[in-house]
Amino acid sequence: LEIIGDLNFYQSSNYNNYNGNLLRKYNNLDKDILNDELFKYLVQTFKEQVDKVSPIITKYIQVHQIRVYANDSSTKLVPEGIHQDGYNFIAISCIKRENIKEGINNIYDSNKSDNCFSNVLNEGEILILNDRKMFHDVTNIELDNLNKIGYRDIFVFTTVS
Repeated sequence: LEIIGDLNFYQSSNYNNYNGNLLRKYNNLDKDILNDELFKYLVQTFKEQVDKVSPIITKYIQVHQIRVYANDSSTKLVPEGIHQDGYNFIAISCIKRENIKEGINNIYDSNKSDNCFSNVLNEGEILILNDRKMFHDVTNIELDNLNKIGYRDIFVFTTVS
């Protein structure tokens, strides 16, 4: 695995009504993450699964590293609601859940009318979906113990293959 330059992140407001049409700049992943065995396993799993169903072999995968802190009430993980990300395939992998409850990943059909799957992603689990055919969202998180910090760390993998 290697980092290829500094890529900015852009989504059309057609896909993201909260942060759409904004050029967002993020730091690249730390090189230690690229050498982490779990991270390599997650990337390889995503690539293998996409390559099984895609006519184009995956060469590039974008990785989005996201931490959302819970506050003392209810914290939105996905302010844009039920949505697609604008890629062919995506994967959501939970890396850490610290002192939180809820955060249920929901997958919907192409009409956003049928909730096909709901599950709390636990640490080390990955959810892969066809972003052209399915929609997704995540319920809010709440602190489990109000006297401690709580957060949810995930990687989102995306590809246009």
